[in-house]
Amino acid sequence: NKFNVSIVETDEQNTHQTIILGLAYVSINTVQADRTFEHILNFIEDNTDAEMVCVVHETI
Repeated sequence: NKFNVSIVETDEQNTHQTIILGLAYVSINTVQADRTFEHILNFIEDNTDAEMVCVVHETI
């Protein structure tokens, strides 16, 4: 895929107007991980009518 990430709908599967997504990807450093995350958010904003209400980003 374009960003080399895994993505899954993690909750609200039976709700028509709400979607909760989980993303996972591997990066060599935090800077690259943050950059990838920003690109993904921008892609979603630019290519959907979705409104992102809450975004949580965790680096492990």
